[in-house]
Amino acid sequence: MISFSETGTHRLVYKAEAFGTGLTVTAYIWNPSLVKSGLQTFTEVADGLYYLDYNFATTGAYIGLFMEGGTKKTASAIRVETPILEQVGVTVGGTWTTAKLLQVMAAWMMGKWQDKSGVAGTYEVLDPDDETTVVVEVVPQASTPQKTVTILI
Repeated sequence: MISFSETGTHRLVYKAEAFGTGLTVTAYIWNPSLVKSGLQTFTEVADGLYYLDYNFATTGAYIGLFMEGGTKKTASAIRVETPILEQVGVTVGGTWTTAKLLQVMAAWMMGKWQDKSGVAGTYEVLDPDDETTVVVEVVPQASTPQKTVTILI
């Protein structure tokens, strides 16, 4: 199975049978709703290797049917995942500099965790340097045991 860690345009690579060159390599791709794409044509790189840059617009399981000269050769499942930060409920915004990333990591590991005043079950994670700046807020989700993590700096 082919797997991508986020939506967007990704490169599919195809090895022709017996590393054949000069072939017309094509594919149909079904999205997670099982809607079939138009015929996609690969570009030859060299030595029987071909590629296609395809836009995977949504997360989920795609299906690819790959052909050489119109003859069906193979099929593959293609999985497009939700980005890792989104999977754990982290809300990100703005620019991520190295300093910001380190500040968030330091707060998470060494910062003071406190209940948010007046909000049951919600925690604030404070910057370990000043112990007053709220760097991260952790909020329980109503329908699951997971939590939403929001970066506030």
